[in-house]
Amino acid sequence: MFSFINVFEVVKNHYRTLKSDAKGNILIFLVLPICIGVISIFIKSVNSNLDSILSTALSIFIGLFINLLVLIVTLTKTPIREKKEIRRLVVEETFYNITYVILISIIALGLIMLKNINFGLDGIGLVIFKKSIVFVFTFLFAQILLTILLIIKRIFNLFKFDINNFNKEQKNPTSN
Repeated sequence: MFSFINVFEVVKNHYRTLKSDAKGNILIFLVLPICIGVISIFIKSVNSNLDSILSTALSIFIGLFINLLVLIVTLTKTPIREKKEIRRLVVEETFYNITYVILISIIALGLIMLKNINFGLDGIGLVIFKKSIVFVFTFLFAQILLTILLIIKRIFNLFKFDINNFNKEQKNPTSN
């Protein structure tokens, strides 16, 4: 019934790209964000405009990464002679990582909005509700930042690969 909004495949494919060093990646992409989320529960927000700043940043990230998806799709159409399979795999995994960042950025944006609604709660109920949202938001935001670093590394490697191939072709123009 809700298959058109089922995003499980996006999450599954993102985590599948982290398989090469499973223990290290679990530490970096799950344990570290959980620890940061737990710490965030005990920190009182020092900036009353933080929600607005984070909402703006996430909105910009979402637009940026949608454009980056278009760039990644165009990279798949570039003819490369050497190491096609490795390049195809890096492009595919980068696509999954970018899609995941867009998804969790949208969820984090929704959490910022939820945090500012009290749903008729007061007292300890409201505190628990808001702290829970802060935990989940901080967990997701840490994952966003870590995945952005991963995407930057992969895009750097893709362009480095293409530049090296271009330089080889320039040195050997007769091999065309």
